[in-house]
Amino acid sequence: MIAGPNGAQGRGPRPRRSFSARAQQAASLHARGYSRKETAGILGVAHETVSVWKRHPKWQLEVDRWRALADGGLDRQQLALNSAALRATSEALEQLQLIMTTATKRVRTSSGLTEQPDWATRLRACRLLLALSVAAVPELYGQARPDRRIARIGP
Repeated sequence: MIAGPNGAQGRGPRPRRSFSARAQQAASLHARGYSRKETAGILGVAHETVSVWKRHPKWQLEVDRWRALADGGLDRQQLALNSAALRATSEALEQLQLIMTTATKRVRTSSGLTEQPDWATRLRACRLLLALSVAAVPELYGQARPDRRIARIGP
């Protein structure tokens, strides 16, 4: 013990308090993007309390832990979505290829009705195919996002 100014025994520097469950909740909220004031409002504490928690040595470790948990889940979800999008794109490409090669229309001629290629429909299928390929793999075309004008289908 350390002697105080009047000779009384004092405690000296206080050890840091443990990192409470509420402080862990605050770190979780912070990792998800909530501000200090929003976190304080949700937990029902003063925003200064959150500031104190943020100075605790375990704060950043807890925030990093929550972010890693969130990123892992998002990565798996993104992979599942990419896989589903790839399957849908593949099916759409097959359908467009079928339309491009088989679209016909009936035309009345002097000798009766005949089947002739429907060039307008085939051209639209080609445009859709190109737009779909740009949307599916924008990196190949040097764009972060496909240009929506490409996907426009006109006569």
